[in-house]
Amino acid sequence: MKFIDTLESKLSRYSIPNLTLILLAGQFLALITTTIKPQSLSNYLLNGHALLSGQLWRAVTFLFVPVETNYFFAAFFFLMFYYFGTALEHYWGDARYNLYIGTAALATVIAALIFPALTFTNTYLFLSILLAYAYVHPDHVMYVFFLLPIKLRWIAYLLWLFFAYGIIFGSGPARLTSLISVANFFLFFSGNLMGSAKLTARNRHHQIASSIAPYHHKCAVCLKTDASHPDLDFRYCPDCDPPTAYCQNHISAHHHS
Repeated sequence: MKFIDTLESKLSRYSIPNLTLILLAGQFLALITTTIKPQSLSNYLLNGHALLSGQLWRAVTFLFVPVETNYFFAAFFFLMFYYFGTALEHYWGDARYNLYIGTAALATVIAALIFPALTFTNTYLFLSILLAYAYVHPDHVMYVFFLLPIKLRWIAYLLWLFFAYGIIFGSGPARLTSLISVANFFLFFSGNLMGSAKLTARNRHHQIASSIAPYHHKCAVCLKTDASHPDLDFRYCPDCDPPTAYCQNHISAHHHS
């Protein structure tokens, strides 16, 4: 998208390298702090009333709120976020990755100011990182709890359902943060999505045009023709009644009519 490309070029000098590690370090320290003093968690959360009263640090510290307070699940999240976050940093570069995090964070802060009575978290923002990586590498295999292998495309489908549920049935903050995360994804991937849609439409048009083009031979099994697949050889089986055309893949493997 040209708008994102322009922002990336203008803000690249201000980009923060190793942003994933910085966010992870902040979450780890916040996890330790809130374990020792649970009431300190309220100082990290993003709330519009608190921002308007001068507690501006919350515009940043909400990114450090632990997504999970159970140490086992927190360790799993840290490993997952480190892997996908650093991979996206290498794929996009520091500037674009910073923009992806920054635009979602800024939109969340704006939402908090518009609805100051609501409290916002970072859960949906970090899940959008997994969604972005799954779009870039859909066939990557992830081992859930180190045991169950599953391709990321299926996890992405579950995440889309999760976001849809949050938008339709979630509370005010969940609905807004879901919308922000989804909008951020489409903002950065709209060019890729439009290109894929055009390519699919072009291929579909070519297939339809090929299927209705005049042909001389048509396989009775797979229905391919010498017009749609000119690289195939077609033969007629003399044992069929009447003699029937088959492509090279089915001439020796078919039931005689």
